[in-house]
Amino acid sequence: MSRLPEAGRGEPIDVEAGTRVYSSVTPHSFWWRERLYDVAAVLDHWVESGPWWRRFSGGEAIVQLHWWRVETRPGQGASGAPGGVYDLCWDEAANLWVLARVHD
Repeated sequence: MSRLPEAGRGEPIDVEAGTRVYSSVTPHSFWWRERLYDVAAVLDHWVESGPWWRRFSGGEAIVQLHWWRVETRPGQGASGAPGGVYDLCWDEAANLWVLARVHD
């Protein structure tokens, strides 16, 4: 089972990222609700583009959303977060990260 954070479309988060993957960066950790979540493993990564009639511009593919399913390790101290599985999404056009789903 999983649950969507409040708005259903995701909550904005702050992400620390590193290695470039498919013109985006792989998340290493993120802050959500004043807690730091350290990424222990990337379980999946996929890319979603827009509707077929908007997927190409001048012969180049337009990528809109980069998704990561990550597993976090339990954090340390007061700002440490519990371990779990989360779906993070980076909107390339808006340069915005959101927490889209929390898996139970």
